[in-house]
Amino acid sequence: RASGDFCYGNSWQIGVSSLLLSALGKAPSKDTLWTSPNNRTEIPGCSWTPDHEQPGAELHVTLALFSTGPVGISDGIGYTNASLVESAIAADGTLLKPSRPATLIDSLVQRRCSVTPASDGAREGGPLAEVLVTHSSDSESENGESSVRAWYLISFMLSDDMIICTDDLYPYVGGTERDDLAWRRFDRGISCQDGAYAVFSGCISADGDDIFLPAGDFSDTEKGSNYKHAVTSVYRKCSSGWRLLGELSKLVSLSAARFPRIRCNGSGVALTVVGSPGEEIEVTAIDPRGFVRVKTIALERSEEYSLEFQTDSDTTSLFFPRWNFH
Repeated sequence: RASGDFCYGNSWQIGVSSLLLSALGKAPSKDTLWTSPNNRTEIPGCSWTPDHEQPGAELHVTLALFSTGPVGISDGIGYTNASLVESAIAADGTLLKPSRPATLIDSLVQRRCSVTPASDGAREGGPLAEVLVTHSSDSESENGESSVRAWYLISFMLSDDMIICTDDLYPYVGGTERDDLAWRRFDRGISCQDGAYAVFSGCISADGDDIFLPAGDFSDTEKGSNYKHAVTSVYRKCSSGWRLLGELSKLVSLSAARFPRIRCNGSGVALTVVGSPGEEIEVTAIDPRGFVRVKTIALERSEEYSLEFQTDSDTTSLFFPRWNFH
């Protein structure tokens, strides 16, 4: 376990301890959590702490999922926030987690270890800033090398806005690929409507834009406002010009547990989708012209399915073999 006890507060502090556990090849975990304030139920021996309020509950769920360890829900009967839990799991309860435990970004580790205080300018997030990074990669890689699909940044307690350098993304981004990265904030896919122009509609940033993390809310810290967090996903682009965003209703939109294999090819991107019978999975991509493409897959049986987003000559079209759609 990488955290302290939930009941005493501050069990969100896993960014540094997870560095060691991850280096040892282990999956760090945080203590059990509540998905809601549970009617502010008293816990014997534990004082109520602000991170037990609703903003903290949402943060704890995100961090538990991104730790890659078990997610222990310990709500009282009738107090579980089902919508929040659903953003972390598939219909059968499988955790849709990233491929590596989330850890504190390098620049913040360096800042905390430095004997020279940081200037705490607007681009640095302030002295209390917490920013963790992780990524999704193929569960089955070619040539023995993992292919990173997306990076995820969890940020909270930023007293100022913060600009993230691509050097803080791990595995590191090399060469000219940095200019092709684009990012979006988790919003369950609300901003990415089918057929909309991705950048103008707010679905995603323009290629190469600075990765911007918003300042936190310190207006009511007794109610845990400072624990309100943001999840920012950073996506690569295929050589064909397609950019796969995945399942945007989930915190980890390109989890290998949902998409075991993703391959860019000369005309698009091909992927394998895993789900359970009766499950509906909404998959989002951005075509080479910059338009959002969304399809809902209605799975009829529990097995792997193949899906391809493909550009056909002068027009953009989508090919979805073997499924029923609506």
